[in-house]
Amino acid sequence: MQVGILIDPDEEIVVVYRSNAEEIELRNGDKLTIPEIFGEWELSIVELWPPVFDDEE
Repeated sequence: MQVGILIDPDEEIVVVYRSNAEEIELRNGDKLTIPEIFGEWELSIVELWPPVFDDEE
């Protein structure tokens, strides 16, 4: 099976494409899992984006 991952930092979304399934769109609050490649490993989508600091910090 082929798997592709599109990471769009501007829109803060991740799209997972699989050769034999519909694409899956992930947003903050979701977890990225690709058991075909990484087993039980998972990553919270929000961890992909750089931290946002207030002007006061």
